[in-house]
Amino acid sequence: MGVVMLSESGTAAFFERIEAALQRAGIAPVHIRHTAGDAIPASALADADVLLAYGHFRCTEEVMRAAPRLRAVVSPWVGTDGFDMEAATRLGIAVVNGQPDEHTQGMAEATVMMILAASYGLPQARHTMESGAARPAEPVAELLAGKTLGIVGLGQIGRRVAALLANWDITLKAHDPFARDVPDGIELLPLDDLLRTSDIVTLHMLLTEQTRHLIDATRLRLMKPDAILINTARGGLIDETALFQAMSSGHLRGAALDVFETEPLPMDSPLRRLPNILLTPHMIGQTKQSRAALVDLAVANVGALMSGTLPKTLRNRTVAETWLRRWADT
Repeated sequence: MGVVMLSESGTAAFFERIEAALQRAGIAPVHIRHTAGDAIPASALADADVLLAYGHFRCTEEVMRAAPRLRAVVSPWVGTDGFDMEAATRLGIAVVNGQPDEHTQGMAEATVMMILAASYGLPQARHTMESGAARPAEPVAELLAGKTLGIVGLGQIGRRVAALLANWDITLKAHDPFARDVPDGIELLPLDDLLRTSDIVTLHMLLTEQTRHLIDATRLRLMKPDAILINTARGGLIDETALFQAMSSGHLRGAALDVFETEPLPMDSPLRRLPNILLTPHMIGQTKQSRAALVDLAVANVGALMSGTLPKTLRNRTVAETWLRRWADT
């Protein structure tokens, strides 16, 4: 049985850590350094039982059919944006990601930090400091206490954000069409209602064709004129052109973004010119602890799949019965 690893230039070092850990576990993967957009020779996948790939790799039905023995596609991170989930399910292939508790905690803590930074005017303070101007006569900071926080996406990270802020004297609202067992103290709302009534909106949804540009010009206009928008999830959830227009017109009080439609964020992006926006390079919730845990979980997931066991981080759960019937106890 074979494991094929697919990394790109920015992820090669991380995949090398996984490769070394797999080797210590007695699994010898084939590591392919890949360039996004390049085709993968069919011969490279001919003997692949598990494909461990970066999450935005375009793992299409054609790619999966080129690997007749393929039983699973694994992302070492939460994101599986490039994987064709429907095709994988039709083909009986498991899609698995990585979300250890350390990652959930790190992303939730970082989100709270972004909420506070935007609420207290950190971008404006930095702009004042760097320009050498005197401090404003009136403060720009506002208390978080008394505000309404809208959480879009009530998965593990969204729920952890709510838990961290549960005692902050704020009102918690959420939107998630797939939410089950909503924690006490959170009001579940349709998205448009949440946007209209929240002082701060934080995004925690996966990027799919259905959620791309979920926050567009129309929905930005629904938000309160002095609202704050936070995104530590996926850049494609927001129409960046519409966001720039909304913020430059004064409609939003602030924003904090760790993710962008194009990464790294181009130097000529108009978002960089806004004095009331906090921008970080898709790293804000990544901690030393979460990185180590992601390596360990990737190795555990691959080992489980190779031995005929489905990991807890299975994404396409409807494939489970078919998959186990074929691969259990192999």
